[in-house]
Parts: sequence; structure tokens; C-alpha cells
Amino acid sequence: MISQDIQKPVQYKIKACYTEDTVRVYQSFSPELGAEVLILRQFSKKFPLDRMLWFKVSFLGSMYDCTWGKKPGRTKVIAFDIKREAFNYLLKNGLLSTYDEDIHLNHNNWKKMLDKTEICINWEADRNLFGNALSRKTVEIGVRYAVLEKCIQEWIVGITDITNSIVCIKSSLEQYSFSEKDLPKETDYPLV
Repeated sequence: MISQDIQKPVQYKIKACYTEDTVRVYQSFSPELGAEVLILRQFSKKFPLDRMLWFKVSFLGSMYDCTWGKKPGRTKVIAFDIKREAFNYLLKNGLLSTYDEDIHLNHNNWKKMLDKTEICINWEADRNLFGNALSRKTVEIGVRYAVLEKCIQEWIVGITDITNSIVCIKSSLEQYSFSEKDLPKETDYPLV
């Protein structure tokens, strides 16, 4: 359970692009898998449900991870809008990806749970425009098995190819014509 994990010090925040009904998360893919996702509006049957699929909530964290869509094998960047109640469910029911002796009974039990979990929560440094780590942490959510299938079938309500947008943003940074309004508006997400 993560509900108690979320009560960490203030530097553990979720800044997200969200509405009353959805939360936007990001993932980068190979061009082939990304094209399938965009054409089918879901993951194909070829996508293995036992593979952990990690969604980043932070736009700039995602850009750092995929090197603004330039990382080999990660050049197709997609934004997923997932139902907000599903996002909250993932936060409440996820297992931390790193052992915390204040939360977990012992390391061996945590490791066994980690090997079987369907929802994994990873707190990592958020990033600025230039990829530098910030003092605040942001969340990355991994899903697999039945939870991944539920995401695919029920919880994802919007899929958007943002590859061209991020190329433009990166180009504007390099040409010193960048404007903050070019970024998704991320605000503090109310922790459940």
C-alpha cells in the first residue's frame, strides 16, 4: 500500500496535468509499437502483459527519460489520459519500488511482493527543462498483469502523439525562443 507512503515530507509532490476526470501520463516507445498504439487506440495483443509498463506523470521527467524523443528505441512519445479514479487507485494500491524499513516488514518480504506486484510506485527526482534534477520528487507508476489489461481496456480514455510537439519545444529551447506556455500546465495534484 502506498497511502502511508504519500505522507512523506513536502518534497514528495505530484505535479500533473489533470482535469476533474483525467490525469495525463507519458510513455515513449519504439516507432513500431508507438504507431500500433496510435492506430489501434490501445496496446496490441503482442504487448506482453507481464512486462511492467512505466508511466511518468512529469512531462519534463519524461523528456529527460527519452532524451526529448531522441533516445534510440524511444522516439515515439505518447500522452495517455487516464481516468482520475484509476490514477488514485494506482497510487493507493501500489508497492514502492525501493525498500523502506519504516514501511515494509522486512527486505525479503518486500522483495517477494515486488516480484509479484501488479502496481509499482517509484519516487524519482523531477527534472527542469535542461534535465537537471530538482529537489522535489515526482512519481512514476508501473503496471502489469491484470492491472495493465484494465488500463488498456478501461482506464485510458485518451491517447495523443506528442512527438512533434516535443521536437518543437526542444527546438525552441535550442534557439532561445522558448516560452513557458509551450509546456503542459502541471499543478500540484491532491494526494489521496
